[in-house]
Amino acid sequence: LMMLQNPACVDTLLAIFENTQDEEILILAAEWSILLNQREKAKTILEHSWQDPICNEYAELLKLSLTEDGEQMQRMAREFLKSNPGSIFAPKFRQYITRQELRPLQF
Repeated sequence: LMMLQNPACVDTLLAIFENTQDEEILILAAEWSILLNQREKAKTILEHSWQDPICNEYAELLKLSLTEDGEQMQRMAREFLKSNPGSIFAPKFRQYITRQELRPLQF
């Protein structure tokens, strides 16, 4: 928990990933970047070319959580669900779509 107060912990995780190529470590680095409000760093980490299909799907969910544009969020969620309807993360993507549809129009 104390490590999450230190932004250098993300760099430590990235160094571990470089040595191990364990993509779960990279996912953890992205999550910690988000928790430390280092959104751009998280986005950069999530651009990795994922080999593990579960990590890839979770990375897409994290990218979605970093998206601020409602229309883009809808598009990303719908594209993911078209390609991965049976994904373990599909319910979360559906929640994003439902939340966006329930938001009042802003003028």
